[in-house]
Amino acid sequence: MDAEVEAWLSDTVLPDFGPQVVYDDTARAWFSQLYAKAGPLTGEDLWRAAATHQFELAKDAVLAIYADLNATLTDRSLVIAPEIVGYVVRISCDGKFSDHDGGRMLAFGADQALLEVATTVQDLLTGLWVAWPQCPEHDRALMAEARSRPAWVCRNGPHEVAPIGALTSAGGAAG
Repeated sequence: MDAEVEAWLSDTVLPDFGPQVVYDDTARAWFSQLYAKAGPLTGEDLWRAAATHQFELAKDAVLAIYADLNATLTDRSLVIAPEIVGYVVRISCDGKFSDHDGGRMLAFGADQALLEVATTVQDLLTGLWVAWPQCPEHDRALMAEARSRPAWVCRNGPHEVAPIGALTSAGGAAG
């Protein structure tokens, strides 16, 4: 990696976004592409660029989560939305935000965004009314995990039930 980019990551991005972002390969690649495209952004310009990127990732991830919710919860309507609050992206569920990680989205890649939105929605739903989604075989809450792709995993097996965004009404993977 170019010394100028590395210096920018260390001197500007690291203090603003923290080590959980700067030492992540996907985030580093995105920030490096941003540097190549826009130069060494700082302050509000840097935060605005990051929030815009994360918002687009969050919108796609929310659609996948909606697919799973619509397939598995037919008796309740939920509103899940990515929002830019200041210069950070947050996910709301029925108007409530998670306090996990300060409530801000940390993902800079599509798979990370799927996992982050899935776990945020799970946290918020547990606080509202129910553990979701459930394993159709063991009737226990599934967990969002990376695996070879973001997936709903039952730890009772352990076994993968479905990729995130592909649950069916029976709780398994869509065909």
